[in-house]
Amino acid sequence: MPCKMIALIALLVAAAVVQPSRALGQEYIVMGTPMVNIRTGPGEQYVVIGRAEKGDIFRLLGTEDGWHKIEMFSGEPRYVVAANFVYGLTEEQIVAGHRMRLPESDEECRSMYRSIQMAKDRAMREAEEIIPASVDKSRNLKFLKIMEDRIILELLHIYGLQTGMYNDLVAQEEKRNR
Repeated sequence: MPCKMIALIALLVAAAVVQPSRALGQEYIVMGTPMVNIRTGPGEQYVVIGRAEKGDIFRLLGTEDGWHKIEMFSGEPRYVVAANFVYGLTEEQIVAGHRMRLPESDEECRSMYRSIQMAKDRAMREAEEIIPASVDKSRNLKFLKIMEDRIILELLHIYGLQTGMYNDLVAQEEKRNR
């Protein structure tokens, strides 16, 4: 019986080590300094897809090897270094100054959503120009997702919308458009 218990504990510990998990209770991270590189993987050898600005808040997917895995717009996870200038937040710690709410104006939300759709179209055109799908479909798709993340990040900075609110905005507008 004790051997089974030890084996079960060992299995649980192994699962926790293999699966990247969120830092204790953290649902978001906020950038405490400008110009934090966002990368395609957990390491400096990976491509920089953009730079987070001071105050940007991202949904946290997990932490692995000293890197925070964050949610971006293309559906691909991205990474920022887990450093003392990147702070964890829980839902309860979000305050008004974090700007984690959608605009009250329906027209402003619709305008942002239309701009996001145009950004996705632009990313598709640029990916097709640089690496045509007819030449290499896999590389085209990877590049498309990088461009989507880069362009939408820039767009949200222009609008002053937190990156962590992207999914809420898209869900709201897609529901409205049904």
